Order: sequence, then structure tokens, then C-alpha cells
Amino acid sequence: LIATENTYGYQCDARQVWHLQLLPSEGNGSRLYTVTYQRFDELQVRTLAGLPLTQPRQHSPAIMLNLLGDIWPGVSQGGQATGTPPWDAVLALPGTFLHLYGKATASKGRKMGHLTVTGATVAHVRATALQAASLLGIAAF
Repeated sequence: LIATENTYGYQCDARQVWHLQLLPSEGNGSRLYTVTYQRFDELQVRTLAGLPLTQPRQHSPAIMLNLLGDIWPGVSQGGQATGTPPWDAVLALPGTFLHLYGKATASKGRKMGHLTVTGATVAHVRATALQAASLLGIAAF
């Protein structure tokens, strides 16, 4: 297996190298890598190359909150976004990782990204995730 930043090649025999161009998938890759010791693109290459898959191993408890356009100020009232959610307050919470997908406009129901919360125990992660949800105007779970 030959790897560079976004291109992977698999040498089939001495005369031929197949190249796969993989574009990073912000949603899938970041969720998997944040809570395990695996990269999504590595699993994709292993699958395409017929190599054995490695077993995922979670490094800590985690909760993921989907971030819909509804949490942007102004959108929930049916209008356009008039600002951004309080990312500074959310990211001040321990174990929070913000993944925004780079979409230009927020609208009701549109998935704009996700927030992953990790920590030492399930109870700690849940408490932190509930704090983040409260700051963002997301209903408690």
C-alpha cells in the first residue's frame, strides 16, 4: 500500500500500480477518527484493495450532536441566519470537537455539521453534551 495525502496506490504486481483518488469525507471520516483509533479513508482503501479490515477500538465514550441550521440565530423563526451559534462557549466545554461542513447558508433542517463530545466516562460525556445542547438551543435528550 502506497500513500500520500489524498491519493493511495495499491501495487498489484511488479509492472502495475493502481491509484485511487480519495476525497476526504468530512462527515464520515471525522466522526470515526474522533472516537476510535481508525481513519475512514484507511478502511476505504483496505476494502477496495481486498485487504483485511482492522477492528475498530473506541478510545473513550463519545456522544455526537447533529448541528442543524435551526440553531443559527434567526433561522428557527423562518428567516435567514443573523449570526452564528455560540461556538466559543461550546468549545470551552471539555472534550468538545466541532466539525462544520463549510456550507455557505444555514436553513431550517439543513445539517451544517456535528459536535462530538468525548470524556472519561459515559456520565461525564452525557453531562457535557447536555450543557452543549443547552447552549445551542437543542432539546435535552
